[in-house]
Amino acid sequence: MQYRNLVARVAIFKLSYRRFASLHINQQSSCFTPLTPSLSTCYKKEHTLNSVNNGFAKNMFKGFMNSAAEEKVSIKVSQDKRLAILSEANEETLNFHALWLRHNCQCSDCKQPYSGQKAITVAQLKKAYTIKSVHVDSEKFVHILWNEENHLSRFPLMFLRENRYSDDALRRQKSNSSLAVENTASVLPKIKYEALLNEEGVFQWMNMINLHGLCLIQGVPLSDGMVRNVAKLIWPIQHTIYGSVWDVKSDPRPINIAYSDVKLDFHMDLAYYESPPGIQFLHCMRFDDCIEGGDSLFVDAWHAAETLRVKHPEDFEILTRIPATFQKIHSDRDHPVHMIYRRPHIMATPDGQIVGVFWAPAFEGPLQIKEDLVEHYYRAYHRFATLIDSSPTKISFRLVPGDLISFNNRRILHARSEFHLNDGVRHLQGCYMNIDEYQSRLEVLSRRNGKQHPVKHTLNQSWL
Repeated sequence: MQYRNLVARVAIFKLSYRRFASLHINQQSSCFTPLTPSLSTCYKKEHTLNSVNNGFAKNMFKGFMNSAAEEKVSIKVSQDKRLAILSEANEETLNFHALWLRHNCQCSDCKQPYSGQKAITVAQLKKAYTIKSVHVDSEKFVHILWNEENHLSRFPLMFLRENRYSDDALRRQKSNSSLAVENTASVLPKIKYEALLNEEGVFQWMNMINLHGLCLIQGVPLSDGMVRNVAKLIWPIQHTIYGSVWDVKSDPRPINIAYSDVKLDFHMDLAYYESPPGIQFLHCMRFDDCIEGGDSLFVDAWHAAETLRVKHPEDFEILTRIPATFQKIHSDRDHPVHMIYRRPHIMATPDGQIVGVFWAPAFEGPLQIKEDLVEHYYRAYHRFATLIDSSPTKISFRLVPGDLISFNNRRILHARSEFHLNDGVRHLQGCYMNIDEYQSRLEVLSRRNGKQHPVKHTLNQSWL
């Protein structure tokens, strides 16, 4: 049938072409006057009839082909009127529930044009819908009338394509955003500070953090507060109990174990927050050569958790179910803090997809769980700790002044070896950024620059 339609259209094209060739050329006005007034088009004298004919022919044939392609899009209603069935050439057939469609209506009455937010309340909607009629217009909009109310819903065809929820579509979406072993960094990703002075460089930097979890920026000027300026290339920084920008220096009475010279085990920062910081930035301001030790270490917590899931599923299940206690209780400071948050070390979807990891042994409080779970928990806990310490993703190096390490605090655990100052100075400045604002900025830049890199999961606990 489609072939017959195309043949018929080509025949019409030939007839129109012959009619166009018989146009009367008005030499005085230098205009071609076709038999159909709406096709009248003026051209300069140097345009010959042949060149016009050729151009017109190409455009007309292109239009016919586009129209023929548009005819390959069809939408019909299921027998029970509860499904709209969208069919396209070379695409899977898509089913959209009437209830889903009504809740996601894109007309200006239901969705505010400028904010993009829903303007209709749940109370205004029925608990069930059936479709009265549906059609696709020439501008590729789907229009639906409902049996339950006098409302015309409108959907861009592209909106339906982008929000399809078939099994295959959900599987592809999950595959595109899921982390994989090849995303773990075997060597430290690096970028020069000068590369960040344009948007393309910022995107490359953010993409490396997204893919591998971390990126070292080299050659950052040694100005006070420069860490904030670099972070703001992405988004404004996050304020916490440590302020906006904080200094990491050895202190005889530290308010944080990091502000001393002892070894730091692998951990994430601020695990006792409901929403721990997303991206962490540490700028090396000074690191004297006389200092022994103090190397920085990083490891991919997602990789360790995924290894636990594959090799030790029982322990994995325990750490996704039993809550640990994360706490920061400190009264002897300018602004006393008492923060306790309980949650499992690993957050996973029902099908086992890891969407969050929380690990900070130095900031753990007493375990508060049922008696019969204590030994099971600590068995799994020690297994996970061993996988973290022995992970092949471990990276160790010594920062030099001008280095700025940026990493996903939700995914990459960091540590530090013990050090001895020997009358030297080790000074880092740091700040944090919210994970959701980082991901939002990356999504925007990816679309603005026409990139086809799917944003990988940031372990922000969002289900895949």
